[in-house]
Amino acid sequence: LLAGAYFVALPPTALFIITTLSLPMVLFFYDDKNKVNRFMISLPVAKKTIVQSRYLFIVFLACMILLFQWLVMISMSSISGVFRYIYDWRDIVVLFCTAFLIIAICMPIYYYFRSFALATGIIMILWFVGSFFILILIINVLNMGDFIMFHDMDPGLVLLVEAYIPIQPYVILSAISLVSF
Repeated sequence: LLAGAYFVALPPTALFIITTLSLPMVLFFYDDKNKVNRFMISLPVAKKTIVQSRYLFIVFLACMILLFQWLVMISMSSISGVFRYIYDWRDIVVLFCTAFLIIAICMPIYYYFRSFALATGIIMILWFVGSFFILILIINVLNMGDFIMFHDMDPGLVLLVEAYIPIQPYVILSAISLVSF
């Protein structure tokens, strides 16, 4: 699915962020649907260990998705003659930090609210409001005043980080995301 989406020119950055946002949702949906929490609590494992393992599982999946996307970008660009956006090291750092921040925001909401529907509703509201403001900032950084091309916004996240964190942006962003995680 991810490779096919890249081939039809969906923005890889947006695809990664949406996929990373959906990972906790899917995890908690199936846990809620199958009443897994009752089973997990009955195990001779500390609750802290269960929570930490979920965090690490989602981080691992986000890393694998990022690696898979990068490999698909390289292979699709070499197979097709059309230039497609390929992540460089700055994109990988920013997306990895974005994944950490998404997980750091979503997971506590799911653990705080016992209702899956309520937690997902809150996350969706935060997502839409946050996306609106971030898109405005990216549009300004990319100088897309009159004509907004969604497919050309991929380098915008890196430029946004560099514009708003002028001194050592990748070190500071990494520190912020690790502390929040």
